[in-house]
Amino acid sequence: MKGPGQHPTIISSLIRLGLGLGTRGLEILGKLGLYVLVAQSLGLAEAGLYFIALAWSGVGGTLGRFGLERAAMARIPAELAVNDGAAALRVVRRVLGGTLLGGCLVGGVTSLAGPGLAHALLGQPALAPVLLLTGGLVLADALAISAGCILASLHRNVAAQLTGTSLWPILTLTALWLWPAPDLRDVLMLTILARFATVGMGLAIIWAGRMRFAVVCPGAATAARPLLRLALPLLGVELVQVSLVTMPTLILAAFATPEAVAYFSMASRLSVLTWVILLSVATIASPRMAEQFRLRDWRRLRQTQRAARWASASLAVPPLLGMILLAPWLLGLLGAGFEPGAAALRILCLGQIVNAMFACRDTLLATTGHGDDLLRLNLIQLALATLLAATAVPLLGAEGAALMTAISIGSGALMQSWLARRRVPGAF
Repeated sequence: MKGPGQHPTIISSLIRLGLGLGTRGLEILGKLGLYVLVAQSLGLAEAGLYFIALAWSGVGGTLGRFGLERAAMARIPAELAVNDGAAALRVVRRVLGGTLLGGCLVGGVTSLAGPGLAHALLGQPALAPVLLLTGGLVLADALAISAGCILASLHRNVAAQLTGTSLWPILTLTALWLWPAPDLRDVLMLTILARFATVGMGLAIIWAGRMRFAVVCPGAATAARPLLRLALPLLGVELVQVSLVTMPTLILAAFATPEAVAYFSMASRLSVLTWVILLSVATIASPRMAEQFRLRDWRRLRQTQRAARWASASLAVPPLLGMILLAPWLLGLLGAGFEPGAAALRILCLGQIVNAMFACRDTLLATTGHGDDLLRLNLIQLALATLLAATAVPLLGAEGAALMTAISIGSGALMQSWLARRRVPGAF
């Protein structure tokens, strides 16, 4: 027999998921349109440089956040679950302040040292002005993702996704559509401005909801783990995960032509479009997992974990199978010259299918305080990816980079599922 209030909870979750997927659908359309317009406007070579800037801004933004954004998604809902609004507000301030400091530091190093590295280390002078501008993109990325995670921890799912990932491609695409004959510098500047616009929007929404932190703890609550103690292992996890996505592009850039980088990057971005589904589900599930674990509500935690996994698999696997079947046609739609990425796209989709089948196990570990264990598994993933990068990428080019990504991501999903069952058995 179903308990009272269970149906409204399920209905509410379904509504939130529908709104979140709608927002992610907007992101998919925006990114597809942006990537196609960039490729058509700039050509394969300069489009490859733009994709390198996006790849590094993801890595640099992760470094700048110090893992604070993922720690916030565990701490803020857990503090609010026991009515300690003051503690939750302290977490918000520390996360935003730490992200601003870290983003300025990493972004500044990127702008100052990047051009020299492009000349001396990579031997690509055309990359130098790109890295100079990428420093601003690093700071914007760091702040946008942190603000989005804070909103997610407050159950502001749609606002979180618009702030963190979904709105900036739409804004950039619109600006480029109106911009006469944009060059690479114009595209980068408009991307940076769009990213900062979403930062401002996210901060405004957090400020508007500040009354959420006015709740007062009626009694002594169990002390939570310190924020940095949660954040540092999760920083390592984020760095590994971003590296697994961006490292193939950066390594391929050292061994292949910009054209090869461009069609592999397009295949990679197509394959990870289903991540928007997984992230949408995880964004909804994460604060609930943190609350339920803090309150030791094992029944509801089991429901949340199982619903998150099966929702992810049922929504992500069908489009991935479609990409495998229609890979040459899909890449051909995006423009001439992308068809050679069909084999890489198929390999990448196989890895993403395994990842979707065991989704949200990393979210469960992160929100229940098992970041150290999750980091150890991610380091194994990184070691495997490094071994494949040293062998497969130089030998097989774009297909080797795809193989490296698929094997490391698929094996990581399996290992995380095994670890979650051992560390949080009450959730299964």
